[in-house]
Amino acid sequence: MGKQGRGKDAKEAEWTFAIDDKTMVKKGGKAITAADIKPGDSVHVRYMEHDGKAVAQSVMVKAGGSAKKMGTAKNPCAAKSK
Repeated sequence: MGKQGRGKDAKEAEWTFAIDDKTMVKKGGKAITAADIKPGDSVHVRYMEHDGKAVAQSVMVKAGGSAKKMGTAKNPCAAKSK
């Protein structure tokens, strides 16, 4: 879960991001894979819209994070396949 919006108007929202071979995933400054991200990890995701999908450009996992903090996502790299 993460926050959508800013300040007092921010609302809880669940986000899903697609990843591709250009997506950079790091934890503690070291490269990891999307499979290394665990439910409850606190993450910061930079993304761009591409063909109507939110495609992650970078995913930074915060060491020792908790999904209860603002701006987090349970599994930001789960891409829906169609």
